[in-house]
Amino acid sequence: WRSNRPAGSSAARPAEHPVKTISATVKPGETASSLFGSLLDQQQLHVLTAQCRKLFPLRQLAVGQPYQLTVNNGAFERFAYDINSDEQLIIARTADGFSVTRSPIAYTVEPVVLQGTIDSSLFQAVVDAGGSDGMAVQLADIFAWDIDFFHDVQVGDSFKAVVEKRYRDGAPAGDGRILAAHFTVQDQTNTAFYFKDGTRTPGYYDQQGRSLRKAFLKAPLS
Repeated sequence: WRSNRPAGSSAARPAEHPVKTISATVKPGETASSLFGSLLDQQQLHVLTAQCRKLFPLRQLAVGQPYQLTVNNGAFERFAYDINSDEQLIIARTADGFSVTRSPIAYTVEPVVLQGTIDSSLFQAVVDAGGSDGMAVQLADIFAWDIDFFHDVQVGDSFKAVVEKRYRDGAPAGDGRILAAHFTVQDQTNTAFYFKDGTRTPGYYDQQGRSLRKAFLKAPLS
């Protein structure tokens, strides 16, 4: 008899997946040696550790930080580790060793408006408006030279802010910067705009272009 399957067909064999990517977080007790031990020999691991030292020492891998480890046919190919919310350590296999870089994390950023009125605390008002504790801290830091958040803020005071919502691979990934805001305290409105002037450090300015950062904080206590 003659098979209807074309000669050389591999339809009967299971599909091969030589490239595998593991997405996980660093667990307690895990180190570079335990993560790469089955993929690199001691000499390769020594070379890689030395190469990473100036950009990001591998001994600083932190529990809870996410990473992606790509393996090709059982061999190390790529390691991407989140140093923080802004940067990644990227290690890639090359023909003669490894390339090691620190790269900004690619986010999709969408500006949204948060606004609210103080009923109990600034933190609660920001959360109720759809923000986070971190966004409340940002807002307080911006106006720290003009508003004493311990004593000046009262029930009925209000805020409105244009903030960055970040997305990574389509999933929410926390807050970015506050781009503009105003905070009304006892009928007095304070305004802030985020601005970067060339190579200078970015900062916040009022409507007349004056920096909000002054010599003294209204309440010099974090």
